[in-house]
Amino acid sequence: MKTVQPFRRVAATGLFAAVVASAIIAAACGGSSQPASATSPAVTSAAAAATPSPTASYTASFTLTGGISATVDKASAPSNASNACGGGTVDVEIGINGQVWTLDAMAKTYSGPAQYKAGSEFTVMLNAPDYDIWMSTAGTATYKDDKSLSMDVTLTNLMVPEGPGTSAHLLGSVSCA
Repeated sequence: MKTVQPFRRVAATGLFAAVVASAIIAAACGGSSQPASATSPAVTSAAAAATPSPTASYTASFTLTGGISATVDKASAPSNASNACGGGTVDVEIGINGQVWTLDAMAKTYSGPAQYKAGSEFTVMLNAPDYDIWMSTAGTATYKDDKSLSMDVTLTNLMVPEGPGTSAHLLGSVSCA
């Protein structure tokens, strides 16, 4: 006769939840609720200064207003593992206030050049070096092709979702090739 050991299943689930919660808390530590501002983006990290492969070309041209104030006019290949380019996903590194940020834009189900709604069809995530995470909550993205898009979106700081400086507007474009 086989006996069922539900405790093992519950213990494994609890352990997994504890590990995930610890990772989220660790990422949140050091988060900032202060608005970021920049008048001239300057990427100063060695990783951002790395030259992408000769066939890769990354561009960005957009403004951020509100909780993040910056004008971004260049991009580079991400130095982390999320270096996606194509199929409706564009990941780039950008400079804001002399620091390297990452922007990850993705159509949830890319179905060709079209306009996609933020939230239900499209997501853009902007990751700050201080672990603040800004995510699109409203607006649209218009894809020219699977590697090039323009955005008009509202971003919300997920680490501090309410209060002054927790919302920003992004207007402009990014691409990779």
